[in-house]
Amino acid sequence: TLSLFGLHAPTENDCERAVLAALELGGLVRSAASSHPEVKLRIGIHVGEVYFGAIGSPYRYDITVIGDVVNIAARAAAAAPVYEVAVTEAVLNELSEDFSSQSLDPIRFKGKSEPMTLHTVQGASGRRARYVQKRRHRRHLSGRQGQLEALADARKSALRGRGKVIGVVGAAGTGKSCLLADVIDEWVEAGGIGAIGRCTFVTRTEPLAPVRSMLANFVGLSDDDKDPQSTIRRGLSGFELGEGSDALVRFLAGQGPSSGGNVSVADDQSWQQVLGAVERFVLQRVEQVPGLYIMEDVHLADSLTSRLIYRLAQVSRKHRFLFIVTYRSDPSLVDLRDLLDEEVVLDNLSLIHISEPTRLDSRSRMPSSA
Repeated sequence: TLSLFGLHAPTENDCERAVLAALELGGLVRSAASSHPEVKLRIGIHVGEVYFGAIGSPYRYDITVIGDVVNIAARAAAAAPVYEVAVTEAVLNELSEDFSSQSLDPIRFKGKSEPMTLHTVQGASGRRARYVQKRRHRRHLSGRQGQLEALADARKSALRGRGKVIGVVGAAGTGKSCLLADVIDEWVEAGGIGAIGRCTFVTRTEPLAPVRSMLANFVGLSDDDKDPQSTIRRGLSGFELGEGSDALVRFLAGQGPSSGGNVSVADDQSWQQVLGAVERFVLQRVEQVPGLYIMEDVHLADSLTSRLIYRLAQVSRKHRFLFIVTYRSDPSLVDLRDLLDEEVVLDNLSLIHISEPTRLDSRSRMPSSA
């Protein structure tokens, strides 16, 4: 069976979509075939250009897909372990850090002069949120002085006790993350703390995935923790989280709404309790110390993370906090953008600004004379 991703409307996530679909298919077939050991499934994935269209004579033709990509994918499938997903190096390079993989021994493909390395993808691992840290070296940002000044003003206002919720919008590659590095440096120098979470295509089906990662870091929860609930309760012991406290603990321990454990996935009341507990945690935390919270790529956020962001965007500004969300322009974010105190827009740079770093670098290397 041949499946194609990105044939008619290519996206930057086509490889991720293909791998996620393959992993889900493998799990379903493995489960269904548990009583039928004769059933075997191997999946291979490759990426590249193909020919799609009608092939044959005017009297008899087929609509099909051909090309070297199809042949390599088929051979990768043949080399994959049973129920495993084998991907080529080209596919692995297109995947984000959200997947765990393991290399297979290089194999030779007919018609190829060099052996090809395949990798099995075990699943989505997810990136952990991280605390903000000051950089050792700063970089020059060309053509972003106005945006830097706007963020600097928001930072100063937040540190004086007038909280701000800021949006940073721009296309891929316009420097959203790089722009925030200066804000982080100044915030840390002023004695503030903060955390960065990222929404990804891979975690769009995982409720509150970036938020869970942020809080897991805060309470010191590790993947191999023997008693996660005890660890979480100790980490949150100084906070009054209300009726949602137990629901939040179960969720962070992997036993809450998202796992189908003690609380149903469809139990909106329990999710409301979790969201309320997170909101109270954040507000109490910023009363203790100035807090900078950055959520990147919220155009990829799952629905519950979006709901939490909406709630936090409406809290009282009488706290020392700075909430920053980054995103690409997306119609689904219209309501959120209306709640922001300010939106910083990153347009494409002009040729003058693009060449500026080169001029600065050449000046720094010019020999000086006494």
